Amino acid sequence: MSRIVFFHVPKCAGSTVYTHLEKYLGKTRFERILGRRPTVLVHTKHHAERLDEKLKFARKARFIYGHFDWSTYAKMGASDQDFRFTFLRNPVERLQSAYNFFCSDQGWKFISLTGRHEDWSFRDFLTNTDDSTFWQLDNVMVRMFGGQLDHRFTTDEEWEGLFETAKRNLDTFDFVGFQNSFGRDLEKLCGLIGVGGKKIVTNNATDHKKTYERDDELLALIDRCTKWDQKLYDYAMEKFA
Repeated sequence: MSRIVFFHVPKCAGSTVYTHLEKYLGKTRFERILGRRPTVLVHTKHHAERLDEKLKFARKARFIYGHFDWSTYAKMGASDQDFRFTFLRNPVERLQSAYNFFCSDQGWKFISLTGRHEDWSFRDFLTNTDDSTFWQLDNVMVRMFGGQLDHRFTTDEEWEGLFETAKRNLDTFDFVGFQNSFGRDLEKLCGLIGVGGKKIVTNNATDHKKTYERDDELLALIDRCTKWDQKLYDYAMEKFA
């Protein structure tokens, strides 16, 4: 039985996806005999201290999901027999959503910065270099599919190489959905993997939304953080939408 592998890009409706699929991918008698866990959550960053244990379970799981990059997936025993999928979102919208999330009570507890999240401006978010947030704001799509969440890239040549790797890896996916056609795409995904696609409940929507004024400096920061993701998003839209 092939594994179903969901690369959950942060703030791309992933919580709704895996919550819905988990209802249908429960443990069967066949899996109990094999000693397989039906679902395994893997985060490259958040599970760093116990990643080996997570990878061990992922190798035998039916459904794997989480914020993991391609290099972490390779350690799970990447296979052409796996059904790989993801959902993508306009990079600027995704970046704004990530900022809103981290400025909420729910999101602030996941990061190691001090102070009050109410005082954190969008500019502060885009210029911070803390490990707990940096990987989620600096071209995270290219980082995830290229397999380099942590590396601090300094040149366009480095980014170009990672972008090409991310494209090649994304080409191997069985399904890529998009935020702007989420309901339709999730139903299509459910049909492909043979689970129910009705009564979908949206999860993890951030109610806390902050406003900010855009100036040339802020627009340049946004461009820096989304430039390569935008290229990958445009490529994916052309190929998969």
